[in-house]
Amino acid sequence: MEKEKQTTVEVDKEQLEKMIKAIEDLTVRIEELNKTIKHKDAIIEKLQRMLFGKKSEKARHAEMMANMPTLFDLEYPEESPSSARALQNIQYSRKKRCWN
Repeated sequence: MEKEKQTTVEVDKEQLEKMIKAIEDLTVRIEELNKTIKHKDAIIEKLQRMLFGKKSEKARHAEMMANMPTLFDLEYPEESPSSARALQNIQYSRKKRCWN
């Protein structure tokens, strides 16, 4: 009977040591994850300041202007000669008013 108690006590000690080791490993893992969460929160905060801060409007405008082609680079369609003549032949006349 005493041998059974000793073996159960030894088994319990081994399980307890395994649990303590698992708990220590998990606490280390939790600390690492908390560090990464804090780092990612700092990155998010910085990006939000860049996106919604005072300089964001200037940055958006500068980015939009950088992506926009210049007026000299744009290709405009050439006017056909018939449409140019049609514009030249337009005459306006005023109706004479009748005075009583």
